[in-house]
Amino acid sequence: MNRTFHQQFNYHGLVVLLLLAALALWCFLSRQGMLPLVGLCCLLLGAAVVDRLVNTTYVFTSDGMLTISHGRLGRKLVIPVVQIVKVTRRPASLFTASHLVIEYGISRITYAQPNDPKGFIEEVKRRQDENSL
Repeated sequence: MNRTFHQQFNYHGLVVLLLLAALALWCFLSRQGMLPLVGLCCLLLGAAVVDRLVNTTYVFTSDGMLTISHGRLGRKLVIPVVQIVKVTRRPASLFTASHLVIEYGISRITYAQPNDPKGFIEEVKRRQDENSL
């Protein structure tokens, strides 16, 4: 049975989105030289940020895989659950939101921000116990 976790809403992403929107608005209102083109790039980057914030999912599949999908525009990362070595929680700081560090394979690392970090860690442990039997 598949289990899906969604991306955690964080204020860091919202601040980045607001800064991009303000910069794009300023560039469009200035209309000097290449500034409208810079404003268009800021809008496209803002759309990518929204896509990543809203559509990121972490799916545990029934065949023992963890699929991390970074939005519709990003690529998917597929990790066998049995290869996950350690999952550690990192608290929020000034420039980073709270996240989980997933160590897998031979010295490979990825990051996750599930909505329920405790449930995510428990699901990893449960799936590893199921696959080890």
